[in-house]
Amino acid sequence: MPTYHFPIEAGEPPQEGGPTAEAIAARLERFGLPASALRIACEEGRVVLEGEVPDEATQERIVLAAGNVRGVERVEDRMVPAKRSGLLEAFGGLAHLPTGAANLNAGEAEVHRARPEPGTAFGPAGSLFHTVQPGETLDDIARRHFGSTTEALLIREANAPMLAGAREVQPGLVLRLPSGRARRGPTAG
Repeated sequence: MPTYHFPIEAGEPPQEGGPTAEAIAARLERFGLPASALRIACEEGRVVLEGEVPDEATQERIVLAAGNVRGVERVEDRMVPAKRSGLLEAFGGLAHLPTGAANLNAGEAEVHRARPEPGTAFGPAGSLFHTVQPGETLDDIARRHFGSTTEALLIREANAPMLAGAREVQPGLVLRLPSGRARRGPTAG
């Protein structure tokens, strides 16, 4: 059972009395996420999510919707996807790699040089969970992780409806960067 950590002071303000199971369920329903099949528990900055969900991408969205509430510090994910990604889907991302990138010798050197950013986590579907830093925009995040600002729209879509209507992303918000695209990892500088 993975536990995901969130900046406790970031995210949407909770209803009076802090985050509650009822408020988290209402938020999931508002976002069109299946809350009725879940058991949700909230206690002292911790949210526990249990039950069956349609797939791993929905599981990631539920974790982020529950965690991006002010006062939530961690989310314990005990959900089980009804449909898991198969081996074919896992290897499907290889089609997006640049020519020669699947060379094992080059890959070994890159793996040993990789330094994950502090707070980096991966969701059940393989998406990177990125914590927005002060002054950072969706374009900045897209450029750093995908190599192009054109992927900012992909990030916005992957985090809808959490980002619906938001002109700017708020520092501390945790975003989902889908794995189906060729992520290049954070660049230096």
